[in-house]
Amino acid sequence: IDLGLGGILVFLALFLGWRLKDLFVKDGVWHKEYTAEVKANAEADLAEQKRKIEELTAVLQEASK
Repeated sequence: IDLGLGGILVFLALFLGWRLKDLFVKDGVWHKEYTAEVKANAEADLAEQKRKIEELTAVLQEASK
């Protein structure tokens, strides 16, 4: 049991060390994940704004009749 737990802890330490090192690399995984998230959020915001514009246009057309 102690050997298995030790192996898991060593693996976890290596993984966390790799992720910490990668945090400071210019084109690392953290940077790619952050860039993809920012892009997805911007696209979602743009789609929401387009939907709101369409709703407002429909309301204005209905009100002008």
